[in-house]
Amino acid sequence: KAVMKPTEGTILTVIRAMGEFAEENYEHYEDIFVFFDDILEAGQIALDDTPNQLPVLMEAGVIDAGGQGLCYIVEGMIHYETAPALIKETRKERVVQETHQPDQDIEFGYCTEFMIHSNEDYEAYRDFISSYGDSLIVVGADGLIKTHIHTNNPGEVIEKALQLGSLSDIKIDNMRIQHQHVLATDEELKKNTESKPREKYGFIAISSGKGLDKIFTELSVNKIISGGQTMNPSTEDILKAIDEVHADNVFVFPNNKNIILTAKQAKDLSDKNIIVIETTSIPEAYSAILAFDEDNEPEKNEADMNDAIVEIKTAQITYSVRETTVEGIKVKKGDYLCILDNKIINSGSDIENMFKELCKKAIDDDVSIVTIYCGEDSDSLTSANLRAFVEEEYEDLDIDVVEGGQPVYSYLISFE
Repeated sequence: KAVMKPTEGTILTVIRAMGEFAEENYEHYEDIFVFFDDILEAGQIALDDTPNQLPVLMEAGVIDAGGQGLCYIVEGMIHYETAPALIKETRKERVVQETHQPDQDIEFGYCTEFMIHSNEDYEAYRDFISSYGDSLIVVGADGLIKTHIHTNNPGEVIEKALQLGSLSDIKIDNMRIQHQHVLATDEELKKNTESKPREKYGFIAISSGKGLDKIFTELSVNKIISGGQTMNPSTEDILKAIDEVHADNVFVFPNNKNIILTAKQAKDLSDKNIIVIETTSIPEAYSAILAFDEDNEPEKNEADMNDAIVEIKTAQITYSVRETTVEGIKVKKGDYLCILDNKIINSGSDIENMFKELCKKAIDDDVSIVTIYCGEDSDSLTSANLRAFVEEEYEDLDIDVVEGGQPVYSYLISFE
Protein backbone atom coordinates (compact mmCIF):
# COMPACT_ATOMS: atom_id res chain seq x y z
CA LYS A 1 0.00 0.00 0.00
CA ALA A 2 2.84 2.37 0.76
CA VAL A 3 4.20 2.15 -2.80
CA MET A 4 1.80 3.80 -5.22
CA LYS A 5 3.24 2.51 -8.50
CA PRO A 6 5.64 -0.37 -7.86
CA THR A 7 8.00 -1.05 -10.75
CA GLU A 8 8.32 -4.75 -11.61
CA GLY A 9 11.82 -6.11 -12.04
CA THR A 10 13.17 -4.33 -8.95
CA ILE A 11 13.78 -5.18 -5.30
CA LEU A 12 10.02 -4.82 -4.79
CA THR A 13 9.41 -7.81 -7.06
CA VAL A 14 11.93 -9.92 -5.16
CA ILE A 15 10.67 -9.02 -1.69
CA ARG A 16 7.07 -9.63 -2.75
CA ALA A 17 7.97 -13.11 -4.01
CA MET A 18 9.67 -13.88 -0.69
CA GLY A 19 6.73 -12.54 1.30
CA GLU A 20 4.11 -14.39 -0.70
CA PHE A 21 6.01 -17.67 -0.38
CA ALA A 22 6.39 -17.18 3.38
CA GLU A 23 2.73 -16.32 3.90
CA GLU A 24 1.49 -19.26 1.83
CA ASN A 25 3.84 -21.93 3.21
CA TYR A 26 4.87 -21.12 6.81
CA GLU A 27 2.49 -23.72 8.29
CA HIS A 28 4.34 -26.53 6.48
CA TYR A 29 7.69 -25.96 8.24
CA GLU A 30 9.03 -27.00 11.62
CA ASP A 31 12.64 -25.91 11.03
CA ILE A 32 12.92 -22.13 10.66
CA PHE A 33 16.25 -22.36 8.85
CA VAL A 34 14.85 -24.71 6.21
CA PHE A 35 11.96 -22.25 5.91
CA PHE A 36 14.33 -19.33 5.33
CA ASP A 37 16.37 -21.36 2.82
CA ASP A 38 13.22 -21.84 0.76
CA ILE A 39 12.23 -18.18 1.14
CA LEU A 40 15.65 -17.27 -0.24
CA GLU A 41 15.15 -19.68 -3.15
CA ALA A 42 11.82 -17.98 -3.98
CA GLY A 43 13.63 -14.65 -3.99
CA GLN A 44 16.42 -15.96 -6.22
CA ILE A 45 13.88 -17.23 -8.76
CA ALA A 46 12.21 -13.80 -8.84
CA LEU A 47 15.63 -12.12 -9.08
CA ASP A 48 16.64 -14.21 -12.09
CA ASP A 49 13.42 -13.11 -13.82
CA THR A 50 13.97 -9.36 -13.33
CA PRO A 51 15.54 -8.84 -16.79
CA ASN A 52 12.32 -10.15 -18.34
CA GLN A 53 10.32 -7.51 -16.45
CA LEU A 54 12.52 -4.44 -16.83
CA PRO A 55 13.78 -3.65 -20.36
CA VAL A 56 16.83 -1.72 -19.16
CA LEU A 57 18.08 -4.84 -17.35
CA MET A 58 17.45 -7.01 -20.39
CA GLU A 59 19.36 -4.56 -22.58
CA ALA A 60 22.34 -4.64 -20.22
CA GLY A 61 22.14 -8.42 -19.78
CA VAL A 62 22.07 -8.18 -15.98
CA ILE A 63 19.83 -8.65 -12.93
CA ASP A 64 18.52 -6.00 -10.53
CA ALA A 65 21.13 -4.73 -8.06
CA GLY A 66 18.69 -4.03 -5.23
CA GLY A 67 17.10 -7.46 -5.50
CA GLN A 68 20.53 -9.10 -5.47
CA GLY A 69 21.41 -7.10 -2.36
CA LEU A 70 18.24 -8.27 -0.62
CA CYS A 71 19.07 -11.90 -1.39
CA TYR A 72 22.57 -11.38 0.01
CA ILE A 73 21.09 -9.96 3.22
CA VAL A 74 18.80 -12.97 3.72
CA GLU A 75 21.64 -15.35 2.84
CA GLY A 76 23.84 -13.60 5.40
CA MET A 77 21.17 -13.99 8.09
CA ILE A 78 20.96 -17.71 7.39
CA HIS A 79 24.73 -18.21 7.38
CA TYR A 80 25.18 -16.24 10.60
CA GLU A 81 22.89 -18.64 12.44
CA THR A 82 23.83 -21.91 10.73
CA ALA A 83 27.49 -21.71 9.66
CA PRO A 84 29.88 -23.20 12.25
CA ALA A 85 32.56 -20.66 11.38
CA LEU A 86 33.34 -18.05 8.79
CA ILE A 87 35.58 -19.34 6.02
CA LYS A 88 38.58 -17.18 5.26
CA GLU A 89 38.35 -15.67 1.78
CA THR A 90 41.25 -16.94 -0.33
CA ARG A 91 39.90 -16.49 -3.84
CA LYS A 92 41.68 -14.12 -6.21
CA GLU A 93 38.44 -13.09 -7.85
CA ARG A 94 34.82 -13.37 -6.78
CA VAL A 95 32.57 -14.42 -9.65
CA VAL A 96 29.00 -13.22 -9.21
CA GLN A 97 26.18 -12.36 -11.54
CA GLU A 98 26.60 -8.82 -12.80
CA THR A 99 24.12 -6.28 -11.48
CA HIS A 100 23.15 -2.95 -12.91
CA GLN A 101 21.97 0.50 -12.02
CA PRO A 102 20.29 1.93 -15.15
CA ASP A 103 22.23 4.67 -16.94
CA GLN A 104 19.34 6.21 -18.85
CA ASP A 105 18.48 9.89 -18.29
CA ILE A 106 16.99 10.52 -14.85
CA GLU A 107 13.50 12.00 -15.27
CA PHE A 108 13.06 13.17 -11.68
CA GLY A 109 16.27 14.58 -10.26
CA TYR A 110 15.78 14.95 -6.50
CA CYS A 111 15.41 12.09 -4.04
CA THR A 112 13.29 13.69 -1.31
CA GLU A 113 12.61 12.17 2.12
CA PHE A 114 11.16 13.52 5.37
CA MET A 115 8.98 12.70 8.38
CA ILE A 116 5.67 14.49 9.07
CA HIS A 117 4.62 14.69 12.73
CA SER A 118 0.87 14.29 12.38
CA ASN A 119 -2.07 12.00 13.17
CA GLU A 120 -4.06 13.32 10.20
CA ASP A 121 -5.33 11.03 7.46
CA TYR A 122 -2.71 11.13 4.70
CA GLU A 123 -4.45 9.48 1.74
CA ALA A 124 -5.48 12.78 0.11
CA TYR A 125 -1.93 14.10 0.63
CA ARG A 126 -0.47 10.97 -0.96
CA ASP A 127 -2.81 11.18 -3.94
CA PHE A 128 -1.92 14.85 -4.43
CA ILE A 129 1.88 14.48 -4.44
CA SER A 130 1.80 11.33 -6.61
CA SER A 131 1.65 13.61 -9.66
CA TYR A 132 4.94 15.27 -8.65
CA GLY A 133 7.24 12.31 -9.40
CA ASP A 134 7.80 8.58 -9.06
CA SER A 135 9.14 6.00 -6.59
CA LEU A 136 6.58 7.34 -4.13
CA ILE A 137 6.31 5.81 -0.67
CA VAL A 138 3.98 7.26 1.96
CA VAL A 139 3.40 5.27 5.13
CA GLY A 140 2.25 6.33 8.58
CA ALA A 141 2.17 4.99 12.15
CA ASP A 142 2.25 6.32 15.73
CA GLY A 143 1.91 9.97 14.78
CA LEU A 144 4.58 9.90 12.07
CA ILE A 145 4.15 9.90 8.29
CA LYS A 146 7.20 8.89 6.26
CA THR A 147 7.46 10.27 2.71
CA HIS A 148 9.87 9.25 -0.04
CA ILE A 149 9.59 10.56 -3.61
CA HIS A 150 11.76 11.24 -6.65
CA THR A 151 10.68 14.65 -7.93
CA ASN A 152 11.81 17.78 -9.74
CA ASN A 153 9.92 20.01 -7.27
CA PRO A 154 10.91 19.09 -3.71
CA GLY A 155 9.86 22.52 -2.43
CA GLU A 156 6.25 22.09 -3.55
CA VAL A 157 6.10 18.60 -2.03
CA ILE A 158 7.43 19.91 1.29
CA GLU A 159 4.98 22.84 1.20
CA LYS A 160 2.07 20.41 0.84
CA ALA A 161 3.42 18.23 3.65
CA LEU A 162 3.56 21.22 6.01
CA GLN A 163 -0.23 21.44 5.79
CA LEU A 164 -0.38 18.17 7.75
CA GLY A 165 2.17 18.97 10.46
CA SER A 166 5.76 19.82 11.32
CA LEU A 167 8.65 18.14 9.48
CA SER A 168 11.87 16.46 10.57
CA ASP A 169 14.66 14.33 9.08
CA ILE A 170 14.48 16.22 5.79
CA LYS A 171 16.87 14.86 3.18
CA ILE A 172 17.14 16.00 -0.46
CA ASP A 173 19.76 14.46 -2.77
CA ASN A 174 20.56 15.47 -6.35
CA MET A 175 20.44 12.10 -8.09
CA ARG A 176 21.85 13.42 -11.36
CA ILE A 177 25.09 14.41 -9.63
CA GLN A 178 25.17 11.10 -7.75
CA HIS A 179 24.63 9.22 -10.98
CA GLN A 180 27.50 11.00 -12.74
CA HIS A 181 29.73 10.08 -9.81
CA VAL A 182 28.71 6.42 -10.13
CA LEU A 183 29.47 6.42 -13.86
CA ALA A 184 32.87 8.01 -13.24
CA THR A 185 33.63 5.44 -10.54
CA ASP A 186 32.59 2.56 -12.82
CA GLU A 187 34.88 3.87 -15.55
CA GLU A 188 37.79 4.15 -13.10
CA LEU A 189 37.18 0.59 -11.87
CA LYS A 190 37.14 -0.62 -15.46
CA LYS A 191 40.48 1.07 -16.15
CA ASN A 192 42.00 -0.40 -12.99
CA THR A 193 40.80 -3.88 -13.93
CA GLU A 194 42.23 -3.63 -17.41
CA SER A 195 45.60 -2.44 -16.11
CA LYS A 196 46.02 -4.95 -13.27
CA PRO A 197 48.85 -7.50 -13.64
CA ARG A 198 48.05 -10.87 -15.17
CA GLU A 199 47.79 -13.86 -12.87
CA LYS A 200 49.83 -16.98 -13.47
CA TYR A 201 46.78 -19.26 -13.40
CA GLY A 202 43.08 -19.03 -14.20
CA PHE A 203 40.17 -21.47 -14.22
CA ILE A 204 37.09 -21.92 -16.40
CA ALA A 205 34.38 -24.49 -15.68
CA ILE A 206 31.18 -25.49 -17.45
CA SER A 207 28.43 -25.93 -14.88
CA SER A 208 24.68 -26.20 -14.49
CA GLY A 209 22.97 -25.48 -11.18
CA LYS A 210 23.27 -22.69 -8.63
CA GLY A 211 24.66 -24.93 -5.92
CA LEU A 212 27.27 -26.40 -8.25
CA ASP A 213 28.20 -22.90 -9.45
CA LYS A 214 28.65 -21.77 -5.87
CA ILE A 215 31.14 -24.55 -5.17
CA PHE A 216 33.17 -23.59 -8.24
CA THR A 217 33.23 -20.00 -7.03
CA GLU A 218 34.47 -21.11 -3.61
CA LEU A 219 37.21 -23.09 -5.38
CA SER A 220 38.55 -19.90 -7.02
CA VAL A 221 37.18 -20.58 -10.51
CA ASN A 222 37.41 -17.30 -12.43
CA LYS A 223 34.72 -17.93 -15.02
CA ILE A 224 31.70 -20.24 -14.88
CA ILE A 225 29.95 -20.99 -18.17
CA SER A 226 26.33 -22.00 -17.77
CA GLY A 227 25.81 -25.20 -19.71
CA GLY A 228 22.03 -25.22 -19.26
CA GLN A 229 20.08 -28.46 -19.43
CA THR A 230 22.01 -29.70 -22.46
CA MET A 231 25.45 -28.82 -21.02
CA ASN A 232 26.45 -27.84 -24.54
CA PRO A 233 28.16 -24.42 -24.79
CA SER A 234 29.68 -23.36 -28.10
CA THR A 235 33.34 -22.90 -28.96
CA GLU A 236 32.64 -19.16 -29.02
CA ASP A 237 31.27 -19.28 -25.46
CA ILE A 238 34.43 -20.94 -24.17
CA LEU A 239 36.73 -18.68 -26.20
CA LYS A 240 34.97 -15.59 -24.85
CA ALA A 241 35.46 -16.86 -21.30
CA ILE A 242 39.15 -17.49 -22.01
CA ASP A 243 39.55 -13.89 -23.21
CA GLU A 244 37.92 -12.60 -20.01
CA VAL A 245 40.24 -14.51 -17.67
CA HIS A 246 43.27 -12.32 -16.90
CA ALA A 247 45.85 -15.13 -16.66
CA ASP A 248 48.73 -16.62 -18.66
CA ASN A 249 47.77 -20.28 -18.08
CA VAL A 250 44.08 -21.15 -18.14
CA PHE A 251 42.69 -24.53 -17.11
CA VAL A 252 39.36 -25.47 -18.72
CA PHE A 253 37.07 -28.11 -17.19
CA PRO A 254 34.46 -29.30 -19.76
CA ASN A 255 32.64 -31.58 -17.25
CA ASN A 256 30.91 -33.49 -20.03
CA LYS A 257 32.42 -35.84 -22.60
CA ASN A 258 30.50 -34.04 -25.37
CA ILE A 259 32.19 -30.72 -24.53
CA ILE A 260 35.81 -31.91 -24.51
CA LEU A 261 36.23 -31.48 -28.27
CA THR A 262 34.61 -28.03 -28.14
CA ALA A 263 37.02 -26.97 -25.39
CA LYS A 264 39.99 -28.21 -27.44
CA GLN A 265 38.79 -26.21 -30.44
CA ALA A 266 38.68 -23.09 -28.27
CA LYS A 267 42.19 -23.90 -27.09
CA ASP A 268 43.45 -24.01 -30.69
CA LEU A 269 41.95 -20.58 -31.37
CA SER A 270 43.44 -18.86 -28.31
CA ASP A 271 46.83 -17.18 -27.93
CA LYS A 272 47.02 -18.15 -24.25
CA ASN A 273 48.37 -21.37 -22.81
CA ILE A 274 45.12 -23.32 -22.48
CA ILE A 275 45.10 -26.65 -20.67
CA VAL A 276 41.95 -28.73 -21.10
CA ILE A 277 41.48 -31.17 -18.23
CA GLU A 278 39.22 -33.83 -19.74
CA THR A 279 36.65 -33.99 -16.95
CA THR A 280 33.43 -35.78 -17.86
CA SER A 281 31.51 -34.76 -14.74
CA ILE A 282 31.38 -31.85 -12.33
CA PRO A 283 32.59 -33.86 -9.31
CA GLU A 284 35.70 -34.76 -11.32
CA ALA A 285 36.40 -31.06 -11.77
CA TYR A 286 36.09 -30.42 -8.03
CA SER A 287 38.58 -33.20 -7.35
CA ALA A 288 40.98 -31.89 -10.02
CA ILE A 289 40.92 -28.33 -8.70
CA LEU A 290 41.65 -29.52 -5.17
CA ALA A 291 44.79 -31.21 -6.54
CA PHE A 292 46.05 -27.87 -7.92
CA ASP A 293 49.10 -26.20 -6.35
CA GLU A 294 49.81 -22.61 -7.36
CA ASP A 295 53.53 -23.06 -6.69
CA ASN A 296 53.82 -25.85 -9.28
CA GLU A 297 54.45 -25.38 -12.99
CA PRO A 298 51.56 -25.91 -15.44
CA GLU A 299 52.79 -29.34 -16.57
CA LYS A 300 52.97 -30.63 -12.99
CA ASN A 301 49.51 -29.29 -12.16
CA GLU A 302 48.08 -30.85 -15.31
CA ALA A 303 49.53 -34.24 -14.36
CA ASP A 304 48.27 -34.00 -10.77
CA MET A 305 44.79 -33.01 -11.92
CA ASN A 306 44.58 -35.88 -14.39
CA ASP A 307 45.68 -38.27 -11.64
CA ALA A 308 42.95 -36.91 -9.36
CA ILE A 309 40.08 -37.47 -11.79
CA VAL A 310 41.09 -41.11 -12.24
CA GLU A 311 40.54 -41.65 -8.50
CA ILE A 312 36.89 -40.57 -8.50
CA LYS A 313 33.75 -42.44 -9.59
CA THR A 314 30.70 -40.45 -10.63
CA ALA A 315 27.08 -41.59 -10.84
CA GLN A 316 23.89 -39.89 -11.98
CA ILE A 317 20.25 -40.66 -11.30
CA THR A 318 17.87 -39.27 -13.90
CA TYR A 319 14.53 -40.16 -15.47
CA SER A 320 13.61 -41.57 -18.86
CA VAL A 321 11.34 -39.61 -21.20
CA ARG A 322 10.49 -42.69 -23.27
CA GLU A 323 10.42 -46.48 -23.11
CA THR A 324 13.64 -48.01 -24.37
CA THR A 325 16.23 -50.73 -23.93
CA VAL A 326 19.82 -49.65 -23.29
CA GLU A 327 22.70 -52.09 -22.92
CA GLY A 328 20.23 -54.88 -22.22
CA ILE A 329 18.40 -52.96 -19.50
CA LYS A 330 14.70 -52.30 -20.14
CA VAL A 331 13.61 -48.82 -19.17
CA LYS A 332 9.99 -47.70 -18.87
CA LYS A 333 8.89 -44.16 -19.61
CA GLY A 334 9.06 -42.11 -16.42
CA ASP A 335 11.34 -44.58 -14.66
CA TYR A 336 14.65 -43.54 -13.17
CA LEU A 337 18.01 -44.51 -14.63
CA CYS A 338 21.17 -44.97 -12.61
CA ILE A 339 24.41 -44.34 -14.51
CA LEU A 340 27.84 -45.14 -13.09
CA ASP A 341 30.93 -43.94 -14.98
CA ASN A 342 28.83 -43.42 -18.15
CA LYS A 343 27.24 -46.90 -18.03
CA ILE A 344 23.61 -47.61 -17.11
CA ILE A 345 23.58 -50.07 -14.21
CA ASN A 346 19.86 -50.21 -13.33
CA SER A 347 16.46 -48.60 -13.70
CA GLY A 348 13.25 -48.47 -11.70
CA SER A 349 10.72 -46.31 -9.91
CA ASP A 350 12.37 -46.33 -6.46
CA ILE A 351 15.38 -44.03 -6.17
CA GLU A 352 16.35 -45.31 -2.73
CA ASN A 353 16.59 -48.94 -3.84
CA MET A 354 18.55 -47.92 -6.93
CA PHE A 355 20.94 -45.93 -4.74
CA LYS A 356 21.52 -48.93 -2.47
CA GLU A 357 22.42 -51.08 -5.48
CA LEU A 358 24.67 -48.30 -6.77
CA CYS A 359 26.58 -48.19 -3.49
CA LYS A 360 27.19 -51.94 -3.62
CA LYS A 361 28.76 -51.55 -7.06
CA ALA A 362 30.71 -48.34 -6.45
CA ILE A 363 32.00 -48.59 -2.89
CA ASP A 364 35.19 -50.56 -2.35
CA ASP A 365 38.19 -50.36 -0.03
CA ASP A 366 39.53 -47.30 -1.87
CA VAL A 367 36.41 -45.19 -1.27
CA SER A 368 36.40 -42.96 1.80
CA ILE A 369 34.04 -40.11 0.85
CA VAL A 370 30.55 -40.15 -0.69
CA THR A 371 29.06 -36.84 -1.83
CA ILE A 372 25.45 -36.49 -2.99
CA TYR A 373 24.56 -33.41 -5.06
CA CYS A 374 20.78 -32.89 -4.99
CA GLY A 375 19.14 -31.70 -8.22
CA GLU A 376 16.36 -29.18 -8.68
CA ASP A 377 13.68 -31.91 -8.74
CA SER A 378 14.99 -33.84 -5.72
CA ASP A 379 13.04 -33.92 -2.46
CA SER A 380 14.42 -33.43 1.03
CA LEU A 381 12.97 -36.66 2.45
CA THR A 382 14.62 -38.87 -0.18
CA SER A 383 17.90 -36.98 0.21
CA ALA A 384 17.79 -37.52 3.98
CA ASN A 385 17.10 -41.23 3.50
CA LEU A 386 20.07 -41.59 1.13
CA ARG A 387 22.33 -39.98 3.72
CA ALA A 388 20.94 -42.20 6.49
CA PHE A 389 21.56 -45.33 4.43
CA VAL A 390 25.24 -44.51 3.91
CA GLU A 391 25.69 -43.56 7.58
CA GLU A 392 24.15 -46.86 8.72
CA GLU A 393 25.59 -49.27 6.16
CA TYR A 394 29.00 -47.65 5.61
CA GLU A 395 29.72 -46.04 8.95
CA ASP A 396 33.45 -45.69 8.23
CA LEU A 397 32.80 -43.41 5.25
CA ASP A 398 32.33 -39.65 5.26
CA ILE A 399 29.01 -38.60 3.70
CA ASP A 400 28.09 -35.12 2.51
CA VAL A 401 24.78 -33.99 0.97
CA VAL A 402 24.92 -30.76 -1.06
CA GLU A 403 22.21 -28.72 -2.80
CA GLY A 404 23.48 -28.74 -6.38
CA GLY A 405 20.36 -27.41 -8.08
CA GLN A 406 21.26 -29.11 -11.35
CA PRO A 407 18.55 -29.82 -13.96
CA VAL A 408 17.93 -33.24 -15.56
CA TYR A 409 19.81 -35.24 -12.91
CA SER A 410 17.88 -35.73 -9.66
CA TYR A 411 21.15 -36.73 -8.02
CA LEU A 412 24.85 -36.60 -8.83
CA ILE A 413 26.91 -38.89 -6.61
CA SER A 414 30.67 -39.03 -6.30
CA PHE A 415 32.73 -41.79 -4.67
CA GLU A 416 36.35 -40.97 -3.88
